[in-house]
Amino acid sequence: MGRHSGRRTKMKKNPRETEATTYSNTIPIDLLFEILLRLPAKSVTRFVSVSKLFAKIIRSQDFIRSFLFRSSKQKQRVLLAFSGVDKEEGRENWFFLSSSLEESSSPVFLSSTACHAPELRYTRPICVHGLISFVYGQEQIISNPTTGKSITLPLVKSRRRVLKRFFGYDPVDDIYKVLCVTEPMFGTGRKLVAASQCQVLSLESSNHQNSWRNFECSIPHRPQSEGICTNGVLYYYAHMGTEIMEPSLVRFDLRSETFDFLTILPVEVQNFLKSSNLINYKGNIASATRTSCHSFDLWVLEDFKKKQWLKVNLSIRSGLVDFRGIAHTGEIIYATYDLEDYHLILHDPKTNSRKFVEIDVNSYEFGRLSGVVSLVDYVESVMFS
Repeated sequence: MGRHSGRRTKMKKNPRETEATTYSNTIPIDLLFEILLRLPAKSVTRFVSVSKLFAKIIRSQDFIRSFLFRSSKQKQRVLLAFSGVDKEEGRENWFFLSSSLEESSSPVFLSSTACHAPELRYTRPICVHGLISFVYGQEQIISNPTTGKSITLPLVKSRRRVLKRFFGYDPVDDIYKVLCVTEPMFGTGRKLVAASQCQVLSLESSNHQNSWRNFECSIPHRPQSEGICTNGVLYYYAHMGTEIMEPSLVRFDLRSETFDFLTILPVEVQNFLKSSNLINYKGNIASATRTSCHSFDLWVLEDFKKKQWLKVNLSIRSGLVDFRGIAHTGEIIYATYDLEDYHLILHDPKTNSRKFVEIDVNSYEFGRLSGVVSLVDYVESVMFS
């Protein structure tokens, strides 16, 4: 047998990584942090693969938080999420575009993602602080439209029936949370045999081993609407009381994980709890109810503790449209239903003027589409980079 030479083969380093490491070593980390912070989100995500130092900075909680803050101070944008169901593959394909509400420019394609869906989606996607939540039966997927990366949350471990999931962000502790409300599988008529039980999952960028925590809600209630998160608080409509028939607005503080209930609601809101569209109206929670093809009533909660509501009438003559929210400029945002001629309408109620944001779907190779969701107040995030 030949004698082994004992010589070791030297591994060649990636020239790109070596150059990047040498370059970054000559720049103070604080300065490198600021340089990366000023780059577009797409560029930042590409720098993750340049070197370990770049990846460490970009994936740090401090950088993610700083990037979100910087993005939130820029001109308001709307996220357009187009979907198409692939029944053969058992998935729903999503295509994300971002469009400015203050500039007349073409929408920017962000990314696409495929959600493998063993069950049909039965809720509208919710966008919170740069991330978007999809619910397919028992599965919940959190996606970042900016990076195109997604994670699937662990299944809720409970013998109880899952009623609803809500997605929110706590700006004080800088953490995303998911609230899951459950109830016993069996009851006596409409009465529940036990108090509503809830579970909370804290979503951290540095830890993908997220898990659910149980806690009891002393007041049984059954969620009736989708939720909205603003200033670290989740809001949604529910039925409560002995027979679970009393309409109420639920307020869940994400930081303290405590509930408050408001049972004094306008009659119009009580009649349309499930279809009421909760929005952020100039810093206050508001509920939009359709009164005709061209008009909506906006019920604004001016003070939760004082139980004060304000009614605002909105009207626009522009075919059948969907009310989507309020721009920072005070303009009312509507969206059309026709995918072939999809566009947003920004209506200024003071001057009665209108602006249009045209979306030419045919210019993108999306394939067959089945729906679109427009989400106001979108900010770019580099989470999951």
